[in-house]
Amino acid sequence: GPELVRAFYAAIERVTVLDPTCGSGAFLFAALNILQPLYDACLERMESCVADARRGASKDRPAKFTDFSKVLATVDKHHNHNYFVLKSIIVNNLFGVDIMEEAVEICKLRLFLKLVAQVEAVEQIEPLPDIDFNIRCGNTLVGYAKLEDFKKSLPAMSGFADDAVTRIEEKAQKVDLLFKTFRERQTSEISPVSSSLAAQQKRNIAKDLESLRGELDEFLAKDYLQSDSKKKFAAWQKSHQPFHWCVEFFGIIKRGGFDVIIGNPPYVEYKDVAATYTVRGYATQACGDLYAFVIERALALATTTGSIGAIVPISIASADGFAPLREILQASQNWASHYAERPAKLFSGVEKRLTIWTTRRPGPPPATMVTSYRRWLAEERQNLFETLQYAPSGTVPSAVGSSIAKISPGRAQCVLEKIRNHPRLDTALVAVSEFPVFYTRKLRYFVQFFDFVPSIWDASGAKVQPSELKAIYARSEQDRAVILCALNSSLFFWFFCAFSDVRNVNRREVEAFPIPIGSLGRATQARLSILAKRLMEDFNRNSCVLKNDYGKHGTLKIQSFQPRLSKAIIDEIDTALAGPFGLTEDEIDFVINAEYKYRMGESGGE
Repeated sequence: GPELVRAFYAAIERVTVLDPTCGSGAFLFAALNILQPLYDACLERMESCVADARRGASKDRPAKFTDFSKVLATVDKHHNHNYFVLKSIIVNNLFGVDIMEEAVEICKLRLFLKLVAQVEAVEQIEPLPDIDFNIRCGNTLVGYAKLEDFKKSLPAMSGFADDAVTRIEEKAQKVDLLFKTFRERQTSEISPVSSSLAAQQKRNIAKDLESLRGELDEFLAKDYLQSDSKKKFAAWQKSHQPFHWCVEFFGIIKRGGFDVIIGNPPYVEYKDVAATYTVRGYATQACGDLYAFVIERALALATTTGSIGAIVPISIASADGFAPLREILQASQNWASHYAERPAKLFSGVEKRLTIWTTRRPGPPPATMVTSYRRWLAEERQNLFETLQYAPSGTVPSAVGSSIAKISPGRAQCVLEKIRNHPRLDTALVAVSEFPVFYTRKLRYFVQFFDFVPSIWDASGAKVQPSELKAIYARSEQDRAVILCALNSSLFFWFFCAFSDVRNVNRREVEAFPIPIGSLGRATQARLSILAKRLMEDFNRNSCVLKNDYGKHGTLKIQSFQPRLSKAIIDEIDTALAGPFGLTEDEIDFVINAEYKYRMGESGGE
């Protein structure tokens, strides 16, 4: 009905979509493609309402749809319906910031090319809208997000803070009014940029903004510099490129913030940029990665009912170092889906295990919904998101540090709940003994634990001690056999994928794995001892020697293992462990066959 159309159109015109590290604009471009059919649907229905009223096909009179007619008249001023829609979205809905000026220009160019592609003849080309105030250059992480942040940074002198904030707010309000008028001209007129009035408006806005930036920079610099040197201040401005959201997007921030914040923030360790610029006041500073700072900034910039979506490294869920980020996200509703980099990957050419983390505030009671660690083939990509299954993470507390489990609903939850009730492996280990268990940190589709040291030979044929080999120590030969079986099992591999970054086998996950050593019966112990011996013999039998040049280490021959060829023995181990863990036949079958086609197919080869 017309009331819904009217409300919906008013809503989508107001929706603000921000990419705070927009780069060349890929995410804004995607947002454009999502918003376009929504605009189209509204305009199509408006046309129907007006047409039906004019020819008497509805009970409503044409006067009821004067607002619809006004919108449609604006559309008709343009040579092309699609051009109007895309221009409206670019001007009204899309906003981006990036620290690289070149990236900002490329982003604007991509949006302009999308517009130009809508016209069919040269004479239909309209002057492009001016979006310099939508897509801007600056450092997302340095600067005042809100005027409240500015006020907190001011000296605690009587009335000083309030006066300064009032003055800045009045100036920003003036700029915002100019900007609103400027933006309205972009969609209501075909050639706003050619107007001398519009050009003068832009100059006025730019001049006033520059004045505000300079004033706020001076205040912010007091937190960074212990000097009044103009030379140091200029150098600081150049290196830090402060971006003050509270004035650059005054109207949006004053209204409560951005409705939607999306992006692919940089996966850069803070220490790698600290020599260029520093950040202050972030609760996530201990995380030591820019993507954590960007998400925290996004939370500050979003409305109280806003949504945030980011593609980030899987460490957001798995690494203890990112616990501060998880803590500030706990106040919201979260969805986290996790993706491997083998056999296929989210971003072509990017060897990263990634998480798509989405947050909505505030909604029902806060919760975090999670998926399992997803592997997939390239041909499965088109159905990847449709097949995601989310489980509530809060139903199963973490078994490894502060990590959030990566599990699917149903059997995975049951398996994790059952095994985590048993003692951790580290309670069965000693500092050193004559019963070592060796392992390498590298993995692909299997983990590898041994009771022997894998062989390495140098160019002369002499044996070399592996540099990356790690060891843990059991109390007895019998305990070592149980530990070897447990850590080579599919159950441990599944547990490891659920809680680790799935990049390296770390002692953290090894020691946290529950093993019921103390409650094993004699028959089970004897069976596991036999299976451990068989597995080690099978590892050796199926191994091969690979020769390669390892740079500073020279040419080496390395004993390489193919655990997938020993999967039948590993399956026997998992079946033997099912009883002590209290797993049902269906649950252990789930563990044994988890990701079977990836682990055992050609793409699963070591």
